[in-house]
Amino acid sequence: MVMTGRERCLGLLVEHLAGSSLGRRLGLDRVATIRDLQASVPVMDAVTHAREVEAQLGFGLLDRHDSRLVEQLERERTWAVDALRARTRTHSRVRLVILWAGPELHTKGGLLADLAAIDAELIQIDRLEPETELRDRLLALAPDVLVAPSVFTMRWVERVLRGPLDRWLPSVVDVLAEHDLEHTIRASTRVRAVGWFHTHGRIGVPAPHASARHFTLAVGTTILELLPQGDPEIDGRLRTASVTVLPEQARIGQRYEIVLTSVLGCLRLRTGEHVRVVGFDPPTREAPIPRPRVVRIAAPPPDIALESVTLSGAWLGACVRQAFHAEDPAFVAARIGAESVSTVWHPPRGAQPPGGKARRLEVEVEVLGHATSTFTKTLASRIDAALRRRSSAYEFLRAQAVLLDPTVQLVSPGSRAAKLSERVRALQGSVWRPPIEIF
Repeated sequence: MVMTGRERCLGLLVEHLAGSSLGRRLGLDRVATIRDLQASVPVMDAVTHAREVEAQLGFGLLDRHDSRLVEQLERERTWAVDALRARTRTHSRVRLVILWAGPELHTKGGLLADLAAIDAELIQIDRLEPETELRDRLLALAPDVLVAPSVFTMRWVERVLRGPLDRWLPSVVDVLAEHDLEHTIRASTRVRAVGWFHTHGRIGVPAPHASARHFTLAVGTTILELLPQGDPEIDGRLRTASVTVLPEQARIGQRYEIVLTSVLGCLRLRTGEHVRVVGFDPPTREAPIPRPRVVRIAAPPPDIALESVTLSGAWLGACVRQAFHAEDPAFVAARIGAESVSTVWHPPRGAQPPGGKARRLEVEVEVLGHATSTFTKTLASRIDAALRRRSSAYEFLRAQAVLLDPTVQLVSPGSRAAKLSERVRALQGSVWRPPIEIF
């Protein structure tokens, strides 16, 4: 019987780890199926996985001389390369410029191999400054394809060129990016997905016959599970299921967090990557199951725990937005968190705050326009009133003076733009962040 890609992945993991102290502790010698893996190994967040798995493996599991491990990581390369060829609309050799920082790019070895396989001359640019040199180099190279970690990188390039890409670089037929594909650039050139990679392996390949934002989960290369997430637009509280589902069990329209297991020594890691399932692609030899087609979405806002009550992150964001009226300065961005216990509790010597939790919210706000000296107090009062209307528990605790009124601080104008610019210049990972962040 021919083994599927994920069965082969599991077999290699068990073979390499079963005899180790980590494998013995997790009982990997008794793991024969994906169900056994789910029963033996708990789902771990990044901190727990680093402590319980990665620290035990030292420099990692992958032996680059082990052809079977390397071959497993390349299982769906043909699919990915075919999708990229379809997107570059050519089978001839192309000049491909990669605007990506070196360290991160080389942890995504699959990305470089995918691009090289489309018969391309690869040229890497690992910094965006000085801008005059970047402009001159791009004009001299006259690339056919531009590749970047984020769509915002291409927006930066258009700013450097002082015009749309297709005006100054007419040779460019395609722009490929990994992150922030829901955003656009000024040029008419379409921005498409280059692929979806994690440090521990491939997560998705571009879906060739669907929207440029769509990925097909790489269920033939790694072992992917989906952790159901509640929809904050329907239920304000952040709710995560305790049990994962396999990709073929996914429901269209449902939100999930990706859980990854790979031959690089990654065991049921919650990646922090969230998706919404929009359809299914046909089975393949490596993955003889319906393969979910997904779009990436932002992680749901976390809840904030105050003394004796937990407030929904989605509610908090809504309350901040609703606190702005038409006559106020325009809202730009906000950060919401629980104020440090030491700054809100001044007990007699030796006394402790009840439960040891914060008693009020702290909100940092960036606005556009002139704010009066009383604006922050007015905004804090409106946020407090909105929370009282939404939460009876919050209202009761405020009436009993267990919780204190929120504090609002204005941050320097341009703070959000400066942070975005900093992330663009880093040339790695996603750039966009929600206007309201919960910390």
